[in-house]
This record gives sequence, structure tokens and C-alpha cells, in this order.
Amino acid sequence: MTLLDESTYQNLYKIALTYADGAILTSDLKDKFSDVLKNIDIPILECPFSSEDYKEKYSEFYNSFLLNED
Repeated sequence: MTLLDESTYQNLYKIALTYADGAILTSDLKDKFSDVLKNIDIPILECPFSSEDYKEKYSEFYNSFLLNED
């Protein structure tokens, strides 16, 4: 059975993570999808919304991709 055979939001997350260039996750999502994350090599930002500087962290994370494009 592949991820596309069963339409669930968990499988949608797994597919998105598999093909993403990077991911921003809260710790609960990181734990929930650890099986996928251990098999892929992408930058991950773990940043809760409760962090006061989450907007800056998000911007820095996204900018790292834009600045590295050739």
C-alpha cells in the first residue's frame, strides 16, 4: 500500500514532507512524523507559535532557501 492509496491528512503530510525542500514543524508534528523525517534529509525548523520571535525565525528559514537558489 502506498501513501496515495489511502487519503488521510497524515498521508498528505508524509507526501508533502517527502517532496519538500524544508519543513517548519511544531514538536508534536515532529514526533508524529518521525518515521518520515528520519528517512529524508531536509532542513527542519522546530518553532512553536508561542515563541516570541517565531516570525523572525520563519523569515530567516525561508530566506535561506531564496538566498541559496542558483
